[in-house]
Amino acid sequence: MTQEGSSSRHRDFAGALKRAALAALVAFGLFSLLVGIRTDTGPGGALELTARFETLAVLVAGCHRKGGGYLTPTPANASASR
Repeated sequence: MTQEGSSSRHRDFAGALKRAALAALVAFGLFSLLVGIRTDTGPGGALELTARFETLAVLVAGCHRKGGGYLTPTPANASASR
């Protein structure tokens, strides 16, 4: 393997990692208030907020996994057809 091929593969992986991080950040932003915080009526009728970080993390990871392919570098010619 040439050094140029290795460098190209490294750049593809870095780009894939950036896309994966962006997808996870968007999913976190969208679901943080919908899933990450639960509201209930507390004692005396006051609003009580409960954080559900585990549920949020599972949902973000599941959406990220379902979207898939972000950690698999795409060939150079495939990106041109998108």
